[in-house]
Amino acid sequence: MYHTKFCKNIKKYEYFKACVDVREAVVFWGIMRTLSEMNLAMDIVPWLSTHPAHGDREQSLNNKLPKAIELRSLSGCPELSPIDPRSKFYKRSMKDHEYYFKQKGIIPT
Repeated sequence: MYHTKFCKNIKKYEYFKACVDVREAVVFWGIMRTLSEMNLAMDIVPWLSTHPAHGDREQSLNNKLPKAIELRSLSGCPELSPIDPRSKFYKRSMKDHEYYFKQKGIIPT
């Protein structure tokens, strides 16, 4: 049990060292939530039905984001882009999301 928890903590901190834009994780789960709302997520990734709700993950990550950004900064990463990917995502209407998903090949045209 200890080993598993230790490994998960190491993986968690590797994201900060990799200097990824941690805000993108929120967008990913927002996309999954939106696909579920469009009744398309199960067709694309059927195993997701056994996991926590996408909206719950999205909200949880949004709540933890300030700390994640702080840890990322302490890892010596460059500053994040001033353009927050969450802003772009949350500004889209459902119709815009559908167009975006088709354009990116996430859903069939």
